[in-house]
Amino acid sequence: MKRTATILSVLALSALISSSAQAACNQSDGAGTWRAFSTGVAGHDILWSRCFLTIKASGNVATKSSFCFLEDGTKIAITAGNLAIASDCSLTGSFTASDLVENIIDAQLSKENAIMAGVGSDITGHFTFIGLKK
Repeated sequence: MKRTATILSVLALSALISSSAQAACNQSDGAGTWRAFSTGVAGHDILWSRCFLTIKASGNVATKSSFCFLEDGTKIAITAGNLAIASDCSLTGSFTASDLVENIIDAQLSKENAIMAGVGSDITGHFTFIGLKK
């Protein structure tokens, strides 16, 4: 009898832990000011950038306050963009920087809504990124 009660307690605790581990996100969780860092490959070149992004609650990028610096210090404007956050905290989207569309293929928002990380591509190659909410 004690063994059955112990097993049921362990199963109930496991169910509680796994259900609380599943993050529940919504679109507005991405809203705010982000610092994003990316590294990409284009041909034989490895490139990196650092960006300042303002994301609205709708997921659209506030273009007047969003921009990136390339590894050589060149500042480029973000002229369009959006971010879609699913209830499981996965995210997709795209950004246009210097007429180049950067597509986020697979990414995840942390359950605290403070970190996003993922992978993407554009016509020149692939990239990885991490973003930290300020």
